[in-house]
Amino acid sequence: MHTIHPGPPAIPALGPALGPALGPALGPAHGLPAKYEALRPLGRGATSEVLLARDRHLDRLVAIKLLEDATGRVLERFRREARLIARLHDPTIVRVYELGETSARRPFIALEYVDGGSLADAELCLSGLLRVASDVALALEHAHAQGVLHRDIKPENILLDAEGRPRLTDFGLARDLGSCCDQQISADDVVLGTPTCMSPEQAAGKGQLVDARTDVYSLGATLYTMIAGRPPFVGDTVVDVLHAVIHTPPPPLCRFAPDVPAEVEMIVHRCLAKEPAQRFSTMRELRETIERILPRVSGDIRRRGRIRRWWTQLVHGVEL
Repeated sequence: MHTIHPGPPAIPALGPALGPALGPALGPAHGLPAKYEALRPLGRGATSEVLLARDRHLDRLVAIKLLEDATGRVLERFRREARLIARLHDPTIVRVYELGETSARRPFIALEYVDGGSLADAELCLSGLLRVASDVALALEHAHAQGVLHRDIKPENILLDAEGRPRLTDFGLARDLGSCCDQQISADDVVLGTPTCMSPEQAAGKGQLVDARTDVYSLGATLYTMIAGRPPFVGDTVVDVLHAVIHTPPPPLCRFAPDVPAEVEMIVHRCLAKEPAQRFSTMRELRETIERILPRVSGDIRRRGRIRRWWTQLVHGVEL
């Protein structure tokens, strides 16, 4: 028997473009340090909310992620997220500025504010999408070299700045391969992630099999979603989706995007292989393959039907 604990939708991108006016400040209700002026909400997840704020000392906008359930594994994951991001130094990974507490002892993370929305809402030509994927693969190559697996790659977690350059965000489910303590707060028998973009080994609760190829799968699922206008697997329930992820081959990408080049379809489906050994073995191999075909890729993506924003709700536990 599977016990499913779905939460509310994952926190959206750390804000669309600000526009000409920020609106009135929210006031001191959140108890942030005096250096931060809270401006407006940006989103809410199952365990945290995100605010847009101004750092008065440095005169810059920041995204403040506030934890609501400051206990147990949730608190440890939150602190670990800040520390893991701080350990990574790549221009395509959102920067962390501070890990602190409010006057009410609510933990918060101050993050780089990215003002262009997320990949989920972007309209990119195919070559532009592949360039974004290549940049994200390079960032993940760096993260993996530091022993960090993201484990929740999806369109909503790839932000775009005003110039369309990507930033990878939300390391809340990341695993630190070099930490013994990490094994205790990343239980191997609990499914964590987004069903429509998670790998078969994640969906089956086989955390001991998770490695760099898990992120390869999810980046491939992200490409599939953006090209096809729907995820590789859909279903009426979380269990339906997880069963398909584990057991069912994804529909051919050309079924939904008939003009997709065969080389692009090959890359995406190799990422989505059920067996990790059949995927690209590293992010570097995936990135170099994308870059080899980029000069031959042009034009827009023609899909059968309009794009839909499919449910990518965060599953907080499927206890096996």
